[in-house]
Amino acid sequence: MSRIGRLPVTIPSGVDIKIDGQTLNVKGPKGQLSRTFHENMKIEREDGKISVQRADDTQLNRALHGLTRTLIANMVTGVTTGFAKDLEISGTGYRAVLQGKKLTLALGFSHPIEIDPPAGVTFTVETPQKLKVSGIDKEAVGEVAAKIRGLREPDPYKAKGVKYAGEYIRHSRVREKIRGSAARPRLAVFRSIEHIYAQLIDDDSGRTLVTATDLDVRPGTASPPPAEPQSKAAKDGKGRKSERAKAVGAMLGEKAKAKGIGEAVFDRGGYRYHGRVKALGDAARSAGLRF
Repeated sequence: MSRIGRLPVTIPSGVDIKIDGQTLNVKGPKGQLSRTFHENMKIEREDGKISVQRADDTQLNRALHGLTRTLIANMVTGVTTGFAKDLEISGTGYRAVLQGKKLTLALGFSHPIEIDPPAGVTFTVETPQKLKVSGIDKEAVGEVAAKIRGLREPDPYKAKGVKYAGEYIRHSRVREKIRGSAARPRLAVFRSIEHIYAQLIDDDSGRTLVTATDLDVRPGTASPPPAEPQSKAAKDGKGRKSERAKAVGAMLGEKAKAKGIGEAVFDRGGYRYHGRVKALGDAARSAGLRF
């Protein structure tokens, strides 16, 4: 017997239940819900409670037993107290605005996103960064909330997007899995708003074998090793950070080659392999460093 399916659902006061074959109608203070259940499930009302019985103990019916009871309990809860999903929005310029019943979202796209609530679902905007999806149908509330979250899923690196209230976004950790040695050191990358740094580290001995930074390729400092000619964008003052990152990667590869290091394990430090990090990595590869 299913531990959930065997439990009866108590009918609270103010809720009207009608059973018509396999169709159950529930009416309460917040509205009315109707659902048709599987023919193998027998729904009975007795002494102010609803119970569910299954035809036999096949795998299908055992699964349907607990599911049917849970759906009925959700219907009763929905018409009495309702359901709600709280969402939080993070990001520069990201916000939610309620215009009548329509929800308008600014999520970093070139245009605002407008969402009309389906029947039985309402939106509440507490602040521009906090909104609530509520209704009597638990499935509809969850589906609408999931669609809003899916418009801009939370980014674990940039800490922006739409997430459920209380949802923990796990930052991808790679340092525990990556370890460098003398023969195959760890290539660690760090970038700030203006600069980028790279090191080859032997974690077994705790020594830094090679280091390179864009401070060494800025005007008035030591000249970097020969690199590819600057692009037109770099000469025009655009893409200068990527060009410097590329020079740092080339410099790191040349220094590693001079010390007899031909292979490394790449530790991007939680950054995406994109932009300056990618430019540095590709240049280091071009210089002969394998990872």
